[in-house]
Amino acid sequence: MRPGVMVGLIVLVVMGFWVVSIAFVLILQAQYPAETFKAVTAGKYHSCGLRTDGTITCWGHNYNHQADAPAGTFKAVTAGYQHSCGLRTEGTITCWGADYAEKRIPAGTFKAVTAGKYHSCGLRTEGTITCWGADY
Repeated sequence: MRPGVMVGLIVLVVMGFWVVSIAFVLILQAQYPAETFKAVTAGKYHSCGLRTDGTITCWGHNYNHQADAPAGTFKAVTAGYQHSCGLRTEGTITCWGADYAEKRIPAGTFKAVTAGKYHSCGLRTEGTITCWGADY
């Protein structure tokens, strides 16, 4: 289990009857790495930080691997609903997490990236915009 995660127990009382429902719930605490960062972004239940050395670390829910940041150095990081993307130092984009984010990542170089709920968009070095993921 990742740091900052604990298991909770829910007990429900319904209309004067003791109805006990046991469910294990992940309760995420606002715990983040004690490091220095130059950028931070938050998704649905996860967050990522761009360290001062250009590497990325993520924390929080990881059920779609959205908190499993890839190795390498980056210029920017963005978190979507259940995915994250990073702009590598050479200008390419890498996304991780939910499958819809990783499919059809366009080739080429970019100067910015942003993540939405089920899609992401990048600003190409020549100024045009390209989006991928779910077509919403």
